[in-house]
Formats: sequence, structure tokens, C-alpha cells
Amino acid sequence: MITILLLSAMLIGASEVQAGADSADWSGHKIILTSLQKHQYYPYVFEQQTMILMDQHGHRDVRSVRRFSRLDEDGTARFVLVFDYPEEVSGVSLLVEQQPEQVRSSQIYLPAFGKRLIRSDSSRASQYFMGSDFSLRQIMPEKIEDYHYQRGKDLSIQKTPYFRLTALPLNALIARNDGYAKRELLLRQDNLCMVRVDYFNHRGRLFKRLSAHDLQQINGPMWRANMLLMEDFERHHKTLIKIENRVFSRDYVPRYIFTAKWLMGNHKITQINRLLQQGTGKN
Repeated sequence: MITILLLSAMLIGASEVQAGADSADWSGHKIILTSLQKHQYYPYVFEQQTMILMDQHGHRDVRSVRRFSRLDEDGTARFVLVFDYPEEVSGVSLLVEQQPEQVRSSQIYLPAFGKRLIRSDSSRASQYFMGSDFSLRQIMPEKIEDYHYQRGKDLSIQKTPYFRLTALPLNALIARNDGYAKRELLLRQDNLCMVRVDYFNHRGRLFKRLSAHDLQQINGPMWRANMLLMEDFERHHKTLIKIENRVFSRDYVPRYIFTAKWLMGNHKITQINRLLQQGTGKN
């Protein structure tokens, strides 16, 4: 089966796909596939992010993060998260790689455990990552072949029409590794941006919600959110991710970044800062 990542790599640069009059007949699978093609799989992206963790008492924990993502012509997708601030998490990194037709792999670098990467298996994918409200599964690239996307009744919120989809895992193993039974997705019909994801546990209760804010059209037909809010209703906790800088450029995501040697090196921050000062590919 061809993966969404390989398919998207072949379609990058194709003409814009929009929801038009014929979208009334679109299946849930076609809606999600078209949305991901249009918005999510640009081949070279670098982001500087601020991550804010908030509890029910108003306490805040602020972190500085860099995110690198790369989609090669053969369909291999890689991304890296690097924590730079505060000092106690500086250098902690997550490396994810997914090759066409193969299971994705993820490895974590924790400086306190020495110069080695710790492989994270699928059974840990539903665990919270670095104290945030995101699990490893929720920050990894979507594998649409793992889900059935059922289209529900369209709805309108403040005069804006939306597609409503239910994403159901195809088997019990996927559901167990996800840590939830289903997701309900809300996508704007005018630009096919996904603006809300509701997560339901195995008792059928809504327990988490991801919402996208400050949508911006940034590269032809592509839109991206500049803020993402994950709310955990059971833990009474929230995580806000703010995109401080976003660059679409091969220069920012060379292949050597996605290696253990680079992750465990001491040159990471100065190298990227030098590129930012040069302004290469800045959006």
C-alpha cells in the first residue's frame, strides 16, 4: 500500500486542490487526503516554537523548541524536535523517521542518560511527551492508512461551513497504541484547514481537544496555524504552542540534522541562528 507521505511527495507542486461544488459528494477519506496534501507535507520546514504548559492553578512552564521536518523524494519523512530552554531540558531531542511501506521509528536523546539515543517503541506512543499534553503519537506525522475516515453531517459555526469527520482506528492494536478510541475532526470548507480535533477515550468520553488558531496563508494554497492549543480535560492541563518563526527552505533541514551525531553535538543552536540572521528562505 502506498503511504500518504510518498503520495504527497509526488503531488507537491501540483495545481491547487480546493473544495468546490462537487465536495458534497466527497468521502471522508478524500477530504482528509486533500487537506494533508494541501497543508501538511511541504518538504522542508523549520520552526522556532514557544511551548507554554498551564495547569488549573494558573502556573506556567515556558519552553523553547525547534522543529525540523524533511520529506525526501523517495517518500522518506523525518522530523526532529530539539528543546533549548529552560536549562533542565536543554538538548533533549526527539527524532522520528518513517520510510514508505515501513513502520515509523522514533528515538529520544536525553543528555542526562549519556551519549546515546533511546528507542521509543509503539507501546509508548500514547504517553505524554516532556510534560506537555501531547503524546508522541499526536506529534508524529499522520498515517491515514491506519484509520477509516467517516464523513458526518456538515455544520456551520458563525456562518463558516465545516466538514466533520470521525477517524476510527482500523484495528485494536492501533487504538491501544493511540491511547484513544476515536477522533472527531473539524475542517473549514473554504481552505480545508483542520481547526479542531476532539479525542474520545475508550469509554466514549471527550478527554482532549486540539484547536488551531491564527491561521495564515503562507505559500500559495497552503495555510498553517501559528498557534496550537491542546487541552486535557481530565488532567485540567493545557499546552499552547506558538510558532515564533517558520522557514520553508532546504538549507534549514539538511540530512545530517536527522542523525545521532548531530543531535548529540554541541553546535546545534549557533548553526541555526547563523542561518536565521542571514534570512535565507524566511517566510
